[in-house]
Amino acid sequence: MTRASKPLLKLSEKQVTEVCVGWLRSQRYFCVRLNSGLMRTPDGRHIRIGERNLPDWAAFKDGLGFLLELKATGKRPTAEQFRMHESLKTKYGVDVIWTDSLDGLKVRILD
Repeated sequence: MTRASKPLLKLSEKQVTEVCVGWLRSQRYFCVRLNSGLMRTPDGRHIRIGERNLPDWAAFKDGLGFLLELKATGKRPTAEQFRMHESLKTKYGVDVIWTDSLDGLKVRILD
């Protein structure tokens, strides 16, 4: 779980996602969104889908993969999200990356 230098532009989480996932796909990564949250049914009930605090994306290339948490420029994952990241790493050996910029992602990926 690392993060690189601060970018100059302030981007929303949606913009960071578009840039980072777009770049990953241009590098031939298979990226899949890990949706989670509450969904309201037509009859008014709420149903939880996915796991709370799970990273936003999974990315795979050449038989290797990682989970990716993306944030708006200058934002950080919550304490609960960091705990989930650490749990995924220690219990399952899953690499989790978080970033708020493309530069941060590139530093971590190209390391």
